[in-house]
This record gives sequence, structure tokens and C-alpha cells, in this order.
Amino acid sequence: MSRSRLFSAVVFIAFAQQAFAGAVQTPQCTKDLASVDSSFQETLGNLQRTGRSAAVPSARCAAYKHHIEVMKNASAIFARCTTEPDRTQNISQMDGTIADIKDTLKTEKCQ
Repeated sequence: MSRSRLFSAVVFIAFAQQAFAGAVQTPQCTKDLASVDSSFQETLGNLQRTGRSAAVPSARCAAYKHHIEVMKNASAIFARCTTEPDRTQNISQMDGTIADIKDTLKTEKCQ
């Protein structure tokens, strides 16, 4: 992953954590948003580790694909568990991150 894409992922995670302030206050949303935060940290760690592993392109491809799934899941949770304007901003940011990662998949020639 390029430094700019990794930076984008880090900025997104920081942005998303701030967005929890616009959260729907139900036990399920509280649990789901905490899960999103944990998933973000896990996927960022995977991207950082595999980014340094130039000899294992299949590991990088798997990390990118997993990152997309985490973003899609988070998008669904933000759609359900955040209020406007945070909802629109978060989903837009995740859509942009997903598009960036899909471009990376093409660049990396992932199957």
C-alpha cells in the first residue's frame, strides 16, 4: 500500500472515531460501534504488516480485500447507528476508502 493510501486509512480511522459522537445511543449500536473501532485497528495493523512484506503479494492482496469487507461492514453500521450529518460524512469517507483500495487491488494485480 502506498504511503498516501496508508495515511488515508489512518486519517479515516481517526475521523471515524470522532464520528461516534453522533451515535445512536442504543446498547446494540454502542456494541456495534465498538466492534467497528476494533475492526479498524485490526485491519490497519494488517495493512501495515503486509505493506512491509514485499515478498508476499498474496498476503497484501488478502489484507486489501479484508480491509474492503471491514469498510463495507462499518458502512452498514454507521448507516444504522449514526445520525446526520455524521452518517453521510462517514459513509462518503468509507466509499472513498473502498474505491482507493479497489484501485490498489488493480495496481497490485490481485485476483
